[in-house]
Amino acid sequence: MGDEPVDEQLDLNAGGVATDPRTADAKMEQERAQILADSLAGKRDTLTRKVALLLNRYPETRDSDIALQIKYWRTFEDWDGVAREEDFYIHTRLTSIARSRARIQNALKLFQASSSVRKRRGKLEEEERERALDEGAPPSALTVFADESGKNQENLIVGGIWFADSNELLTIDHAIARWRERSGFKGELHFVGIADQNESMYREAFDIVMSNAVSISFKSLRLERKGIRDIESALDHLFYHMLVQGIRHEHETLRSVLPKTLQFWKDQEDASRDKLRLATLRDRVEQAGKTIFDGKLRVGDFAPVESKRVEMMQIADLFIGALGRRVNTPSATPKAKDRFSSYLLEKIGLPDGPTKPSGDFALDSILGDAQPTP
Repeated sequence: MGDEPVDEQLDLNAGGVATDPRTADAKMEQERAQILADSLAGKRDTLTRKVALLLNRYPETRDSDIALQIKYWRTFEDWDGVAREEDFYIHTRLTSIARSRARIQNALKLFQASSSVRKRRGKLEEEERERALDEGAPPSALTVFADESGKNQENLIVGGIWFADSNELLTIDHAIARWRERSGFKGELHFVGIADQNESMYREAFDIVMSNAVSISFKSLRLERKGIRDIESALDHLFYHMLVQGIRHEHETLRSVLPKTLQFWKDQEDASRDKLRLATLRDRVEQAGKTIFDGKLRVGDFAPVESKRVEMMQIADLFIGALGRRVNTPSATPKAKDRFSSYLLEKIGLPDGPTKPSGDFALDSILGDAQPTP
C-alpha cells in the first residue's frame, strides 16, 4: 500500500543495478525533510504521516509502541479507550504502526526514542521488545516555532510562539486548513506579502489561531544592533537566552511545569548554516537542561523547516514581522503592514512590542512575553 514503509535495503534498484550511495543519501534526506515538514503541518493522509505527526507532537509515544498505538487509535480512529477484542480487528494493527515508527526513527533519524530504549531495541529479541515500554518515557512536549528579524536594521529581534499542549496544535492546524478551503486563500502567510487588498485575510488567519488558543504564549528578545560585528553569533546568543528564559518563565508561572521535552523549529534561511546553528544551540540548551533545570528539561528535535510547508511557522513569521515593523520600520502614515502589526500585537497583549533594553545585553529586561487576551 502507498502508506506502508518501504524496504530499508536501498542499495539495489528494481533492476538489480547498484545505486550510487550519494543518490540514495539525497533521496533519504529529501524523504526526511518531507516527513518532518508533513508532521509539523499536521498532514494525516497516510499511515506514515499519521505516525510521524504523533511521534513529533507526543514525545511519550517515541519510547512505547503500545502508547503510540493507543494515541493513534484515539486521535485518528475515534477509539473510546475501552479495550474490546474486536478493536484489534477493526483498528490499525500494532505491527503496521510499529513498522512506520521504526522507519521514521531508525532510517530517517527523526523523533528518536530515549537512549535507553534505543539500546534495548537494539539488543532484545523481537518478542521481548514490547516489555516495559513505558519505562523512562520522555515527558510531554513544549514546542517552539521561532523566527528572527532586523539583521540590517536598528534592532535585532528573535522570538517564537510557544505551545504547551500538543493537542492545541492539531486543533489549530485543522482550523486553518478549513479556513483556507472556505476562503480560497492558498498562498503563504508571509509578513512581507501584507497589502491593502489582503490585510483582512491575514487578520482572519490570525483570529483563527487566537480563537483556538489556550496554552500558547508569545516571547521575544530585542537587542540594539549598533556595535555588533558578528550578527549571526548575536542571533545565536539571543535564541539561546530566549529559550532559557522562556522555559524558566513557563515553569515559574505554572503554564508548563517541568519536566518537559523541548522541541524547537526555526524558519529555514540557509539549510547548511541553519543545521550547524541549531546543532550548536541544541547542545547549549541540553547543557542548560542539566545545570540550570536540574535535569528536568529533555531536549528533543531542533531543526530548520521551510515556512511555506508549516502553518505555525508562517504565524511565527507574522509575529516577528509585526514586532520588527513596530520597532524598526514604523511608517509615519500607517499602511497595511502597520495596521496589521498593531492588530496582532494588541491581540496578544503586547501593544508596544518587545521591551527596549535598559543596559548592554540586559537580557532579563528585554524578554517580551504575552498571552492571548480574552
